[in-house]
Amino acid sequence: MGFASWAMRRHKIANTPWWLQQKCDCTTELIRIYPIDGDYDVTSASVSWNQVTSIVAFKVDLLTTDLICCAITDGREIVTVNEEMSEWPSVMTTLNSMFGSAIQPPDWYAQVMMPAFAENRMAIYVRS
Repeated sequence: MGFASWAMRRHKIANTPWWLQQKCDCTTELIRIYPIDGDYDVTSASVSWNQVTSIVAFKVDLLTTDLICCAITDGREIVTVNEEMSEWPSVMTTLNSMFGSAIQPPDWYAQVMMPAFAENRMAIYVRS
């Protein structure tokens, strides 16, 4: 990769809020995050859905707004997704189809959302 290509990629990332610096692939087999520049070798992580040991939902205070996130782990890797990622609806659909009623409480999103500006961290799935 030439310097110009590298510089353009760094500029794109540097001018993007930290919570949007990663993208997500969500399939029926796994979930993977990688940098927005598509460089999979730099910092990517993946978790197979059938290996998930826990899912933790929490909120990050961004001063004027909050950002709801889910950290999904298999005990080795952690994939963290947030509601500002374009893939968020797909991730939520997959969570519901893969784990369904095992995700507790059912209204976790509302409980994490309120009160405002509090982390409200909660484990919504733990493999038994």
